Amino acid sequence: METHRTALRLDQGQLKKIEKENRDDLDDCLSETLSLWLNKNYNTERFGEPSWKLLAEAVGHPAGGNNPALSDDISMKHGGQ
Repeated sequence: METHRTALRLDQGQLKKIEKENRDDLDDCLSETLSLWLNKNYNTERFGEPSWKLLAEAVGHPAGGNNPALSDDISMKHGGQ
């Protein structure tokens, strides 16, 4: 979880709560994490509003998945949005 917090700029305390409540269900854990991000539960003035571009950057970032292929795929499908 720590890695996604870094990439998506989310609060570690809230993520630990999500992780504890959804320990046995990775899909729910991911869903709740993305919900936090989409509900702008981070410093949007500093890091920007949720967008496909920010998601692609987070997925490609070493702290957020380190998956440049998926990052490129998101960018190509949602170019600049």
